[in-house]
Amino acid sequence: DQGLFESIGILERLKKLFGIKKKQTDIDESLFKAGTTEFDDLNALDNKKLIDVIKNYRQYDINIKSKNTALFILNSRGVTKEELKFGGNLTNQKFEEIIRLKDRFDEDSKLTFILYFLSIPFIVIGAILKNNGYAATGKTIFIFGIVVGILYLFALIRSFFSHSNLNKQFGTEGISNAIFYLILGLPLYMLFYFFQKKKIEEDLHLNIHKNLEPTSDASKIEGSKFTTDYHDYALFSFIFYCLVVVFIVLNLVLANNKQPALALASMQLALVSVFIYILYHLLSFIKLRNFYKENDALHKFPIPIFLLGVLIQPFSYFSIPKRIQKDFY
Repeated sequence: DQGLFESIGILERLKKLFGIKKKQTDIDESLFKAGTTEFDDLNALDNKKLIDVIKNYRQYDINIKSKNTALFILNSRGVTKEELKFGGNLTNQKFEEIIRLKDRFDEDSKLTFILYFLSIPFIVIGAILKNNGYAATGKTIFIFGIVVGILYLFALIRSFFSHSNLNKQFGTEGISNAIFYLILGLPLYMLFYFFQKKKIEEDLHLNIHKNLEPTSDASKIEGSKFTTDYHDYALFSFIFYCLVVVFIVLNLVLANNKQPALALASMQLALVSVFIYILYHLLSFIKLRNFYKENDALHKFPIPIFLLGVLIQPFSYFSIPKRIQKDFY
């Protein structure tokens, strides 16, 4: 339950400790002065366009002074702030809620990221020291790492709730998000954090343009179900490829430190990850091929990049989006 973690208060205190808690800012009520270019440009707009500026200024990425000036001009024309508020035109409530939830997710994910990078080194170093003649010191460091790891787990779960609430606003909530967090977030948050951050920015960008811009042929191509599915499968393929590399390296480290049972377990996990990686790489291949076929561009399909990607998946993962951009935009 999200309320449980909020009632503990530890995570909020940790946010303040690490300086990631967003501070409340004073309300800016400044205006452009009459006679300035900015004021004259706004004054030349009709009431409907001024209301659009007031309601969607954040989506247009313009200064709050423009909103305040538009309010001043409308008020001088007899349209009061109260009328705008009752008409639902003072703020874009849905977008403001998205920004609030995004800020919350940013805080929670940053805290999770910090706790992850604090816990892993202490746990690994503690375990190595314990097995190399420094039992007391190693045990102390290991236990500290476990405590931080427990806090990381709480932060991860809270971050999941924040992400889920944000996805509800984007209309992209699904069971895959929960699986994504459980399978990948727990062991590999160092990768998961950056991918999620990038995905949120992309979803926010699409949400802004979906509400403000008319549909164009380019947006139809970009919004194709095949490309959406391709990006999802390619992302899973990339992450499981990274898991394969991590488990193989872990196997070598454990074998070198005479931990045969753990070394065997890491190799088994590597083999499972290889199977899942190949499956997702194949699915991403099929989805992207369907996309090229759908747009009568099968002759441009980048087969060599995909074949090379079987061995060096990051190459195809980062090259394909550039190739799509080149072929269709």
